Amino acid sequence: MDMKEMDYAKLRCTSNQKIVMALQRFYAWDKDIDSIADILLSKEESIVVLTIIRAKELIGYIEKEEKEEISMCTAMREFRAESQKIEKDRGITKTLIKLLKNE
Repeated sequence: MDMKEMDYAKLRCTSNQKIVMALQRFYAWDKDIDSIADILLSKEESIVVLTIIRAKELIGYIEKEEKEEISMCTAMREFRAESQKIEKDRGITKTLIKLLKNE
């Protein structure tokens, strides 16, 4: 059976229910972060979901989290903001290097 079609409510383990529900939401995700605002997972559940959807960069971010309960919406926002800051810093560094080479 395809996980996208599975009735997660029939699963006995609540952790498995949350993982399958989150996977279904991510597979149908429209890239609107607010649409995943209600997904709360443990750190381990988050890592399982992110591994299955192949979000390697976000796994490292989740592993560094001190909280045990992860809001996927908040994690995505914070990760995106952190990534944008890193890219901005890289751009500034490249510009400075370029300017220094031209002098």
